[in-house]
Amino acid sequence: MSVRLDLTTIAPELMDAVIYMDNSPAYAAFKEEIEAILADFNATGHLSSSWKVDEKELTAKSEDTLKNMHRAYLIWSYSEEKKNGADPDCCCHTMGKLFFKSHAEAIKAVNGGEETVAPKNAINVIEGFKAQINADPALFESVKDFFKKYVYGYFFNFLSEAKIMKKYAEMLAYLGVMSNKIPTTVSEQQKILPKMAILLTNDRFKYLNGFVPKDLMLDIIFDRIEFATLSERETALVKERIVTFITKKYRTDKEDDVELLSDDVTASFASDYFAKYINVPEFCEGLYRKCASGVRTFLDCDRDDTGDYSAAKLTELTSAKCNTDYNSFYTTEKAPCNDTSLGGTELCWKYPIIFKDASDYFFAPVYEELIYPVLDKDIYNVVPEGEIPYGIFPFADEAFRTNAIRTAAGISDTSLSVRKDRLAVLEQLKRLSSDSSTSPRDRKMLMLEQTLCLVSGNCSEAKYKALITENVFGTDLYEEYIRYRMDLLVGSALTSLEAKKVLLDEVNKIG
Repeated sequence: MSVRLDLTTIAPELMDAVIYMDNSPAYAAFKEEIEAILADFNATGHLSSSWKVDEKELTAKSEDTLKNMHRAYLIWSYSEEKKNGADPDCCCHTMGKLFFKSHAEAIKAVNGGEETVAPKNAINVIEGFKAQINADPALFESVKDFFKKYVYGYFFNFLSEAKIMKKYAEMLAYLGVMSNKIPTTVSEQQKILPKMAILLTNDRFKYLNGFVPKDLMLDIIFDRIEFATLSERETALVKERIVTFITKKYRTDKEDDVELLSDDVTASFASDYFAKYINVPEFCEGLYRKCASGVRTFLDCDRDDTGDYSAAKLTELTSAKCNTDYNSFYTTEKAPCNDTSLGGTELCWKYPIIFKDASDYFFAPVYEELIYPVLDKDIYNVVPEGEIPYGIFPFADEAFRTNAIRTAAGISDTSLSVRKDRLAVLEQLKRLSSDSSTSPRDRKMLMLEQTLCLVSGNCSEAKYKALITENVFGTDLYEEYIRYRMDLLVGSALTSLEAKKVLLDEVNKIG
């Protein structure tokens, strides 16, 4: 049982990785375009009649700035095309499709000829393709030609701001003048300042230091994940968790109250975050081990049963939730899609939240955010304040105000809860609390048993053991309970020989 994604799933990140790689053919094509524009500026005197640009010297001296321009140019162009509606689909997908279609055979070869890839191997395919570009001059030129003809040519001809690359070339030249990379006079530098100020009113030119606005980057990232089956509230929760991951892992900054994010996030995020999908039965088995009922002792009536609570039950509930949110496209039962037609499905270009192999579901780690509340609701029953009569045992309060699922999930809900399969025990406890036919001592001890039975259903084994060790064992309450049990056993032993044998067994157990 495993997850196998269409190779196209990783294509958008693969293209970004090529853009950001050392000795990038994408950057080489961009650099040539900028140099050609600068040469044209020289010929026409567009920038100035008193100074010229040595285009190759300027791009060599301004490599870091030009690389940031290159990345910003692509990121903002993707965003503007989507915003302005030049294409109904996000350009990330359009370019990703064209990129994969142009180099599908080389990408498949790196993947051993396979059209699907295990998520954990996505990074190997990406790194392998980059290595192949460096090793094969023909492939380098092919990728470079793709960016020159399709990417830069596409934007240059179809964006509403058709002259945007010329603006980048202008900005590079102005920065060259102001940093004295292009020799000129102070007077000429002062003439440039108003022109730079106009360019800086465009957000494209504000962020040329390796950062872009966080929201801009997140739009591109989220467009590569399939959220369609989730509710609006669930999608917001999942996105919030992804944002937390990104802001902890990648470089962030802030400028003029605008939160910024490193511009290279898209080149590595998806293959990292989706490297492992979690198998539902394995997840539930592990969760059950962490959350299983507390250790059994004679204090809670030696109850070894777990009722309806089991790893199988958790698997059933979790699988039902996955089935609700599952898109049938994502399964090993279908043939690889790898649809490169521009009007085809977008699904094979996105990472799924849930995947199905045979009868088993797998989910991305972020989906846990949605599973735990479902399990909490299905396994535990919220009880109104005052409905659990545990006041004489105040140590039980903390256990009732959380439960094993909430603890595992980090859910901060403090409402009282009891395992649904132990609601009958709760009813017994309620009756005991008002039972006047039982002596006060016996009623207290019986209530202790029922209370601990309920508490153990809310605790992991370790937590339950710690609770009774600190609050029961070695206390006056424990000694009182021992005397109560001994009185019951001795009284029973006087009735028959068999009862005496039971007494000896019970005494040995207590010891």
